[in-house]
Amino acid sequence: MAKGKFAKNAGMLMLMELGIRGMDALVVFILARYLAPEGFGLLAFALAFSGLFGILPGFGMGALTPYRSHVHGAVRCKPR
Repeated sequence: MAKGKFAKNAGMLMLMELGIRGMDALVVFILARYLAPEGFGLLAFALAFSGLFGILPGFGMGALTPYRSHVHGAVRCKPR
């Protein structure tokens, strides 16, 4: 029973991911047609630029924080 449920859930996840990828491709095609090469190039540049600097605020520490708090113990405030 557990294997059947796993296969069903994995299949649904795969279908949903394919649907998302298909919708993304459709939006890109529509935007490319609507904006023409100049506008679409500007949009692509803006998205690449914002994506490049979007990772800077975390400096990759988001994945490290749970590990550090688990290994070294969380800092606790003293009661007043």
